[in-house]
Amino acid sequence: ALSFFDKWKQSVLCHTSPQKIMVLDSASPLKPSSEQLSDIEFISILENPGHSTKHVGKYSGYMRSIIMGITYASMCDADYWVYVEQDVLLQGKGIIERCIEDMKTPFMFGSGKGTYQLLQQSLIIIHKSGFDDFINRMNNIKSRDSEVAPESKFLIASSPIYSKLPEWCFK
Repeated sequence: ALSFFDKWKQSVLCHTSPQKIMVLDSASPLKPSSEQLSDIEFISILENPGHSTKHVGKYSGYMRSIIMGITYASMCDADYWVYVEQDVLLQGKGIIERCIEDMKTPFMFGSGKGTYQLLQQSLIIIHKSGFDDFINRMNNIKSRDSEVAPESKFLIASSPIYSKLPEWCFK
């Protein structure tokens, strides 16, 4: 909801030090105002492809925004790409830097413990050393998001081991 956007933006600005904030919009009918978008790069795709359970094309709106964001970060030669979902409020000054300090691989996702998914994607951090592998593995997945859930696709795309398994293992 638009009323939450200001809280989201404030949590990002208060607890992190981003070089750039980018919002990738899936053609929402309601968009933040130009005042709300100050200091934010806002990109909107032409149509809303839909949710991962029912969408047009290979990728849902969520996956399109992820792929576009990582590709953009790669083209900017950014050190990290950080995703903060639109309904997440960050807590704690320097939270991203603390997460980065604890990273042992180029990929950091939330734990799926206690859920049906192996990992969660409300906060994602990817180091630039993982950009190309992630995008290449993601694009090699033939299944639509409605056939293999985005959480499973992230597992495949971030792992040289899981990416070698047949896709039917994740359906």
